[in-house]
Amino acid sequence: MFSTELESKALQMLLATLPDPARVAAMPPADLVRHAAEHEVRILRPKAVQVIAAVTEALCVPDAQ
Repeated sequence: MFSTELESKALQMLLATLPDPARVAAMPPADLVRHAAEHEVRILRPKAVQVIAAVTEALCVPDAQ
């Protein structure tokens, strides 16, 4: 998702400022873009959508088999 994974400035900012994945999953993309800008990181809307989708998917508990 991020080109340099843990070395990404955007990913480091997200981990430091939004450690609660449920909060990220509940954010509209515009809020995530704005949050990043407030922390001097540029995240475009398509990447924000991708981040929110990945967090939402990660929070899903698989159905019992």
